[in-house]
Amino acid sequence: MENIIHKLFDLHISTEPFPFGKSNKQNMDEEWKIYSFLYENLSDEYEKLFLKYIELRGLRQNEEIKSAYEQGFKTAIRLLTESFANQK
Repeated sequence: MENIIHKLFDLHISTEPFPFGKSNKQNMDEEWKIYSFLYENLSDEYEKLFLKYIELRGLRQNEEIKSAYEQGFKTAIRLLTESFANQK
């Protein structure tokens, strides 16, 4: 079952431009503006650390999103199962 959910998640992520809803464009623009400013003003040493931080943060966020997706499916299945059980 979890393998199916992981495959659905991967398919959803790879086929949707905004897989979990539209992003606030103003916030995205501000985020990239700040990112660019920080990146351009870092020393070589801090630039490497900053990029490593961004990589680790992205990996963590991806795992959290995947876990939330999986938990959502499991919750939906439990609700559906309970709904059918209560109809008897």
